Order: sequence, then C-alpha cells, then structure tokens
Amino acid sequence: MTLGSRAIAMNNRTTPNNMTTIHSVNTLRGRGLPDKTVCHVGPILDKGGMAAVIESISSMRIQGWSIDVLNSYRRWPFWARFSHVPSVIKRLSMKHQKGNLDLVHIHVTHGLSWYRKRTIARWCMKNNIPTIMHIHSGRPETIIGNSKRLLDSARESDLLRIIVLENRWLNQFEKRYLDRVSVVPNAPRKIFTSDSKSEDLMFGIFCRPVKHKRHRLALSTIGMLRDQGFDAKIICTGNPFDSPPEWVEQHGWVDQYELHELMSRCRFIIQPSLREGSSMAVIEAMSMGIIPIVSEASRETIGTRGITIKGDDPSKWASLILDYIDDSQNKPSENVQEQHDSPNNREDVAESLRLLYDGQIS
Repeated sequence: MTLGSRAIAMNNRTTPNNMTTIHSVNTLRGRGLPDKTVCHVGPILDKGGMAAVIESISSMRIQGWSIDVLNSYRRWPFWARFSHVPSVIKRLSMKHQKGNLDLVHIHVTHGLSWYRKRTIARWCMKNNIPTIMHIHSGRPETIIGNSKRLLDSARESDLLRIIVLENRWLNQFEKRYLDRVSVVPNAPRKIFTSDSKSEDLMFGIFCRPVKHKRHRLALSTIGMLRDQGFDAKIICTGNPFDSPPEWVEQHGWVDQYELHELMSRCRFIIQPSLREGSSMAVIEAMSMGIIPIVSEASRETIGTRGITIKGDDPSKWASLILDYIDDSQNKPSENVQEQHDSPNNREDVAESLRLLYDGQIS
C-alpha cells in the first residue's frame, strides 16, 4: 500500500449504515481546505466498476476542489439498497447546513439504481444544490430516456448536468440537451499506470461472472489456441468457471493491489462482453501496456489499440488473435506511448472535471 493510500485509509470515517467519507488528496497533503467541496454519491463499498471509477476520481488532484464520498449502496440485505437513500440525504443536508457542500456528483446505472439516485438528485435541486448525474450503464437506452426527462424537469434552474462515458452515449441525446450533457471518460486508478511484465501468452479476464460478459466464449477461444499448439493460459477473477482446466488460474474478488499484480502478468486482456459502459478493467489494463482483445461493446473504449472482434464464434476470435500476434511479433508495443495521448489520461480527466465543476457553480 502506498503512502497516499495509507493516508486515505487512516483518514476515512466510517459512520452508521456503512456511510463512508473519503477526504481528498488535496486536503490530506496539508494544502488546507479548498473553497469548494464536491460530494460523490455512489456504491463505494461495492466490488464493481462504478466503485473503481469513484476511487479513481477521489484520488485525483482537482484544482480548487475538495472531494468527499458517501456510500449509497449495500448489496445485501435487499432492503439496504433503499435504506441508504434517506441516510445519504441526511448526510448531505448536514453538510449543506454547515456550508460544506457546493456540488453533488451522483454515480448511477440502470434499473433500481436510477430511481434511488433520482430521489437524491431531486432533493439536491430542491435545495438549490448544483448536481451532476454520472451515467455508468452499459444499457443506456432506458436510463438516457430517464435522464432527458429529468433534464426537462430542471430546465429552468440549470442546476443539473449529465455525464456520459463515451461519445456513443452522447449521440443518443437530441441537440437541445447537448449544452447540459458532457463526455468524461473513465480514468485508471493511480496504481495502474506502470508497465506490465507479462508472460508471453497470458490472457486476463477481469470482470463480474455474469452471463453478458461471455466468459465461456473467452475460455473456448483460448482453448482453441492451445489446440493449435500455443501455450496460452488464462488468469481470471470473480471465480467465473466451475472446474476450469489446469491452464486457467482462477481467483475470487481481489483488491486493486492484487488486481494490479495479476494484470502485470498478462500480455492480453480478453473481454467479449455483449454490452459495456466503458470497462475499467480494459482501461486499467491498457494503461499498463496490456493489449486489449474486445467485442464491439468496447470498440470506442480501446480506439486504435488492440483488436475488436464481432460475433460469438470462438474459432473466429482465435484466428484473429493469431493474426494479430503474427503481425506484431517483431514490432515494439505502442500501447505504453498511446496511453499518454488517450482520453483516459488521469490528468486530462481531472482537468475536464474541474472545468465542469467550476462551470456548474458559476
């Protein structure tokens, strides 16, 4: 654990109902409290990508801003998903009354998450607090429709702004909404910016063990590479396979330091998902120089790096991977250099957030 992360851990305050406040790096390093405070609301105690995004942002230096974080979610028991809403509002109200709240940045996905977070957003706007709704969903159709209706209801106040992760989501908003919708790409957490020391044909799968991630397609693809005589192997997290073959190294849920260690052994990350918002696993792997092999769902995320493959035929996936290896065998990797010019650069994302924050309270 680094000095900065130890400092954050030591300065966390755990409050009733799993409410957690994480103070910003700016405050911890003796710079004094900035004039403005943004409070992020989201599932910071969960193990998914949204929590990783919030962790990444909360560790950034955003000039002129102090960052607080409130947990809004606990997976079980089921009722806890709703009981956090009044608790969050109570904490926000306390901060507002003390003059310690300038902006609320709410992280949301589809389903029940939207309705819970919409309640918090409406409370914020009712109390004249500038609010950002940050959409993380890989299924944007419904949630973008809901976002438009919320923007329509807040049109006269200009208190609300929507953040989406990629241009493909922005393109689903009509022109009249575009002055209140911004694209802010996900950025890797700080630890994921070093080069990997990969094993030759090690493939990583680092995502939830759910059906739409298509773990079986990845397993079949690597199996076909092995059938052709290649010593390809898999490292995966989340225990997605029952009785996997001996060439699969399977782990449960891991923290970011363990994940970094596992990723550093990979030459490739393979993610054949049916849908993605903007995968933090892919972004963090690329920031380490790992080559992404992804489905159409992550085409915009990887840009010109790695390969994007259509369909669900493992023989096609295996063939295109072999073609890529053959083409790049004697070429130096450009992934490490490309990360400095990518939209996922931490400094660039921090500056984008600063401009949005400043604009939202001006």
